[in-house]
Amino acid sequence: MRKLLVVLCILFSSLSAYAQSMYSDAIAAMNKGEYSDAKIYWLALNDSRDSYGQRIKTCDLCIDFQNRAQRYFNAKQYVKAIEMYEEILKLNPYDSTAKTRKQRCQRLNDEHKAENLVKTYTNSSFAYTFKHPAYLVKQSSSTDEKVVFLSTDNKLRVNLTSAQKSLIKTNTQILNDVITSYDPSNITYKVIKKDWVVISGYLADGRVFYNKSIITTRTSQYDEPVTMLISVEVISNKNDSRGGKLAELVSQDFSVNQTGPVVQVKETDKDRWIRTKSVDSKEAYSKYITYAPLTSPYLTEARMRRTLCFARESFQNKEYLSAKSQFEMAHDYMTTSDYAKYEECCYQYCVYYDRTLYNLKEFMKAFPSHQQMRVVRGSMVKEYCEIRMFKEAKKYVKTHSNIWYGESIYYSEKQWLKYIKSEKQKAKRKYSAGTPSGVNNTSQKYSAGMNLY
Repeated sequence: MRKLLVVLCILFSSLSAYAQSMYSDAIAAMNKGEYSDAKIYWLALNDSRDSYGQRIKTCDLCIDFQNRAQRYFNAKQYVKAIEMYEEILKLNPYDSTAKTRKQRCQRLNDEHKAENLVKTYTNSSFAYTFKHPAYLVKQSSSTDEKVVFLSTDNKLRVNLTSAQKSLIKTNTQILNDVITSYDPSNITYKVIKKDWVVISGYLADGRVFYNKSIITTRTSQYDEPVTMLISVEVISNKNDSRGGKLAELVSQDFSVNQTGPVVQVKETDKDRWIRTKSVDSKEAYSKYITYAPLTSPYLTEARMRRTLCFARESFQNKEYLSAKSQFEMAHDYMTTSDYAKYEECCYQYCVYYDRTLYNLKEFMKAFPSHQQMRVVRGSMVKEYCEIRMFKEAKKYVKTHSNIWYGESIYYSEKQWLKYIKSEKQKAKRKYSAGTPSGVNNTSQKYSAGMNLY
């Protein structure tokens, strides 16, 4: 009898422990929103007194609310779905699944309402505006140069970037760089214009992208032009219709102002000097000189190269005397083209502006292969006659050939001798008329002259 009682006690303890385990499993299932499983446990635990009948009814009600909530969710009737989850939480406040699904419905409902609500983001540092649905949120990690917007589910992303580009590159090169930054094989649409490009396609991970990039010009702290590329990139999942709608909005309303605030260029003095030389204009050199540090090793060269730019401009305007002086100042930095211009300036100077024997001889020595050397020889004959060295003039004509009177007037030896005789007779008439003052003038002219190089 005593053994039987012991066995019954052990059996009762086992059944009690098993029932307690089933009770815990039922509660855990309800708290995870698994009401069908929980109902099975409650049915197994229920007795003739219907001790767990209320639990079973709760499971039935929650299952019904779950099914209705799912139907409302599928129909995007998020408010009604939220109401169903709230009913579940009234019956079981510990249902973590109901809480999570309610939050999801609230988020989707907010996004659904925000789809038709458009906000405008303005970047005052780079002067552009971006219109976007209200459900996109600017990320706190954003900077003026790179702004990121994300949807609340993190599946839709917008990257807004503002980048300084090299002045050496053309607009076409800059826009082609945008295109090549994506795998060309994944680009499905492309339109490129003078200062903007639009491309779309697929990223390597299968997501869809849309990129619109616009070139504009700003001014740096050095009062120099800066080429800026302003880009907006939309990235979404393949079947996310929001991406297409946003791309359409960007296509119509993304705007970059043609003028904007000063852009702070971050570059060393050496980098700025390299860029200035690549532009190679008097304006660029002047601005470099204005803002360069006093200890810059490039200041002297910058001044000389600016002088060269002035020389080229003077030469273009046929201001040969000014150009000649400027070329001589910047002689060490002249290019082959500059040297040719300088040679022409020296020719103009000694033939038309200050024709002296000294200047003519110096020119012949410095530029023996000049294409108008025949005219220079003619100027020698004229100058000999001017200073009344008629014997030297005759000797020069007899010992040299190809002597021209002007750039388009050829004189033979006979014509030159006739010219010399005529000039000699003019000089005699002046002298006999009592005006020998020209002698002093010509002697002074002969001794005058400037170094041509």
